[in-house]
Amino acid sequence: MRVSVFLLFALLLFNTAQAGAVYINKADAQTISSELEGVSRPLAQRIVQHRRDNGPFRSEADLSRVPYVGESLIERNRRYIIYD
Repeated sequence: MRVSVFLLFALLLFNTAQAGAVYINKADAQTISSELEGVSRPLAQRIVQHRRDNGPFRSEADLSRVPYVGESLIERNRRYIIYD
């Protein structure tokens, strides 16, 4: 019984995604997709490409101009995205 409880706890602990701070103007697509909740690899690549084409993001409004980046995605990740 103890082993079962421990294994269940360990699975829950390691399967919980923890977002980390992301410097959105410096991070590569892999970092963006792995650290931000709900950001797929293709979306992260769009973010990086938009940054290359249009310059750095200065605010949430700038980031929301990337196709498929909506308010809900920004809201979920607001505390992790750094624009500096």
